[in-house]
Amino acid sequence: MILFENIHSGKNNYLYCQTDKNLSFAEHTHFGYEFIAVQKGELVCTLFHTPMTLSAGKAMLILPNQIHSYETKEYSESFLCVFSPDIVEDFFRETNGEFFEVPVFDFHDDEKIEVLKNSSSNRFIVKSVLYYVCGRAFDSSKLQRRLTADPDFTYKLLYFVQENYAEDISLKLLSEKLGYNYTYLSRLFHKTFQCNFSEFIRGYRLERACDLLKTTDKSVARVAIDCGFHTIRNFNYAFSEKYHLTPTEYRKRESKKIT
Repeated sequence: MILFENIHSGKNNYLYCQTDKNLSFAEHTHFGYEFIAVQKGELVCTLFHTPMTLSAGKAMLILPNQIHSYETKEYSESFLCVFSPDIVEDFFRETNGEFFEVPVFDFHDDEKIEVLKNSSSNRFIVKSVLYYVCGRAFDSSKLQRRLTADPDFTYKLLYFVQENYAEDISLKLLSEKLGYNYTYLSRLFHKTFQCNFSEFIRGYRLERACDLLKTTDKSVARVAIDCGFHTIRNFNYAFSEKYHLTPTEYRKRESKKIT
C-alpha cells in the first residue's frame, strides 16, 4: 500500500530529522525532499521499483513525489531528513520536473548531520547544509525528464486513491478527475507502478484490509465493505489468492504475534 504522507508534505520551512537503527519503511511519497545517509551497516532503498543498497558513507537525495521505501536486511544505522522545497528554492526551481538517474553519493560529513539534528541551529547555516546536500546530489548524477510534464502526478494519483479506495473508482474516473487522456494515463500508470490500475487498487484495498484486521475488532464483513469489496465472497477470494490465508486465519495469526 503506497501512502501519501501528509505530515511530510512540504509545508513552508518544514524540516524533520530522525536517526534510526534497522530502518524499514513501506512505500510512500510526499511533497518534501528526503535525505538519507547511512552511517553503519547497509540499507536498501527502493526508488520507483529500483532497489539500491546504501553502505556506510553513502547517501541519497529523494526528490518530491518520488515513491520510495527502506529495508534493513541485517543491520543499519542511518540519519534521515525531510525538508520542504521552499528551503532550497533555487535548487527546486532548476530541477523540478526532472529526476536523478542514480541519486546516490558519498557522504562522510557528520558535522553537517549534527547541524541538521540541532533544532536551535542558525537557520542560515541549516539552509547552507541542505544546499550542500542538494549540490552533492547534483554533481553526482545526471538529470532526466520525468515520464510526465506534471511533477505532481504521483501525489495527485495516490492522494485520490487514498481518499477514495473504498468507493467504485476506475482509471476512467481517475482520468476525468485528473484531466488526463485515458489512453495516455493508462500507459503512464503502468510505467510508474508496473501494473494496471485494477491490480493496483485491489492490492491497495487488500493491504488496507490487513491493517484493519490487525488493529481493529471490526468483523470481516465490515472490513470488506470498508475496503471497497462489494461482497464478502469476493473479499475472501481476493484475500486468499494473495496471502494464502482467509481473512479470519490472517487475523488469528497476527493476534498470536502480538501476544
